[in-house]
Amino acid sequence: MAQAHRTTIDRLEDQLKWYGRAAKRNQSAYKGLRYLEIIAAAFIPFLAGEPEWGQVVGGLGVAIVILAGVRSVSQVHENWLSYRRTVEQLNTEQHLWTVQAGPYYDVDDPNRLFAERLESIMGAEGEAWQDRGSEVGKKGPQEGSQGGR
Repeated sequence: MAQAHRTTIDRLEDQLKWYGRAAKRNQSAYKGLRYLEIIAAAFIPFLAGEPEWGQVVGGLGVAIVILAGVRSVSQVHENWLSYRRTVEQLNTEQHLWTVQAGPYYDVDDPNRLFAERLESIMGAEGEAWQDRGSEVGKKGPQEGSQGGR
């Protein structure tokens, strides 16, 4: 029983690290892409009044479309929020298990219940990730670029 418990804790710690890193990576990518879009868009009205900058203005417009498309297809915003939510759910579950509260109060085998509930949280995130991936092919870059589902 002690080995099973240690395996569950090891898995939890591993998954918390993975989801935490993945959330941070997706957050950084999302913010980086958005900042580049904003900067490019800010220069367009400034340069549009100058005829010699016409090609630059056009290039900035193209860059904005490309950045929005990459952001939409890569789903960095949705992944960031979902991975962060998963970290918080796993932390909450660990806390409830540690203090034997909520679903862990007065049950025969709280360690088994803990393992099952962790797997349920991670399994739900895996399914959500697959759903997000399948949604990308169903909508164009502009439709998906606004975030929500």
